[in-house]
Amino acid sequence: MRFFVSAAVLAFTALPALSKTANCELVADGQTWIDGPCEFTALKSGEGSFMITGGNGYFAYVNINDGEARGDWNGPDKEDRAHWLLGMLTRDGACWVNETARVCAK
Repeated sequence: MRFFVSAAVLAFTALPALSKTANCELVADGQTWIDGPCEFTALKSGEGSFMITGGNGYFAYVNINDGEARGDWNGPDKEDRAHWLLGMLTRDGACWVNETARVCAK
């Protein structure tokens, strides 16, 4: 029985992220970088963390840990990693926002 439960847990945690097309918005420092269709990918099953990827090469993450959300994106030069900090975000409907950033997926 122990083997079955361990195998089931391992199989569940190894599931791929769930992606779908969504209508997205990414605003950073007053400029809109994504506004329209994008790929929405749910991350960390059950926590609400996600990634949006625009067709124009920009992407952003909202990572939720212990009820707090932090946003990061790949910057104005469309870098290959999201190391530009959007800051701590709060939920506003389908968006996560602060004074200088907005990440939405509808």
